Amino acid sequence: MNVFDEQVPVNKKRKISKPVKQVESDEEEEDQYGAGESDSDVDGVDVSDNDSEDSEEDEETVDDKKLRLAQEYIARLNAEKEEQEHPDAYLIANRLEEDRLRKVGRLFQKVSDQIKSKNLEALDIKTHKAHQLPPTCLAVSSDDRFAVTGSKDGTIIKWDLNTNTRVYTIHSLHKQRKNKTHNKKKRKTEVDEKKSHSGGVLAVAISENRKYLVSGGMDKKIIVWDFEAGTHLSTFTGHKGVVSGVVFASPSNTLYSCSFDRTLKIWSIDEMTYVDTLFGHQNEVCALDLLSGPRERCVTVGQDKALRVWKVAEEKQLLFTGPASSIDSVAALTSDIFLSADQTGGVCLWNIGKKKPVAVVPDAHKGGVMDWATSVAALNNTDLAASGGSDGNISLWECKPGDMKCVGKIKVDGFINALQFSPSGKKLIAAVGQEPRLGRW
Repeated sequence: MNVFDEQVPVNKKRKISKPVKQVESDEEEEDQYGAGESDSDVDGVDVSDNDSEDSEEDEETVDDKKLRLAQEYIARLNAEKEEQEHPDAYLIANRLEEDRLRKVGRLFQKVSDQIKSKNLEALDIKTHKAHQLPPTCLAVSSDDRFAVTGSKDGTIIKWDLNTNTRVYTIHSLHKQRKNKTHNKKKRKTEVDEKKSHSGGVLAVAISENRKYLVSGGMDKKIIVWDFEAGTHLSTFTGHKGVVSGVVFASPSNTLYSCSFDRTLKIWSIDEMTYVDTLFGHQNEVCALDLLSGPRERCVTVGQDKALRVWKVAEEKQLLFTGPASSIDSVAALTSDIFLSADQTGGVCLWNIGKKKPVAVVPDAHKGGVMDWATSVAALNNTDLAASGGSDGNISLWECKPGDMKCVGKIKVDGFINALQFSPSGKKLIAAVGQEPRLGRW
């Protein structure tokens, strides 16, 4: 596990935004614990009295049932025999089926049992210290090799996880001004304010093709960088408040961003242009993530104590009732399941078909300075998740369709401001500081 700590002493093509239809449930008459909008479209079929007569004629007899069960048993034996004779073909078939389920966001692998058998106290934890102020966010590249961290000091650092070394540092505007040079005529070199952050960085994201790095921060700017070299490519200034989250839609280079201005914005990074703005939150939006699967659906959380799932193509949003406090972090597990962390110290498991959480651990990180659950992460398409808080513990969770339980804890001193699993699941990266991401202590 890698831990990042602080070092102690465009042209915008504007599209007219459309109001997004808010949907709380499929049926108005359902109670408050009923299911929300369904993901699938089901056509209703009217069954008449004549159908009941046909069903009586088609009813399976005892002899027919015995015959059917015998045929199924023989088919199963033949399949097992064929699998033993041609194991490679079945391995390929299983891999293709796994890839298909992953693409549609329906793959759910059980990996939490591997955590139960590990001695977490003997983990090899590597710590990297470079930021002058607490790190607030991080992102891991799709090849597991690189990580990027952002900090309250306005810097962005790219790390090589294989060699545990720093690749480059993108300095803040303040640092660039401090280090600017003078030419022979002693004319001061001007610093372009659009090409760096003038405040703390609260969000970073890496595109799946590892071409772009995007950052957002307290200066209300979204900056696009070349991921390989760390050079400036473009700056977006559409948000009117602090940019608190950015995420790429895979495999496209569509970017989603959320802000304290209560909006969710969509950008095309390939064209370096603005696409749309979505409204719905009644207070500051604190974090976002993308649900896996072929359809682009974004989930956001904020200080209005609500979670919203945005069905962008359908121009709809689903509203979920959260806990009685600000929700600071969210992470998608599958296309239907996601987790949240809030300022009461609780961690919640959600299903897109339910308006209320299907599982709640109310005091997951109680006992710290502020009893906050500050971050949450999920290993996509598995049953494994992680959460961090002000208590200095990283809790690992086994997630089931209607339940979650802790399978281990890793002790880390400080506020765990961000967590992320590497895509392979072999590494868990944490950004740890002496104060929370969205405040000072």
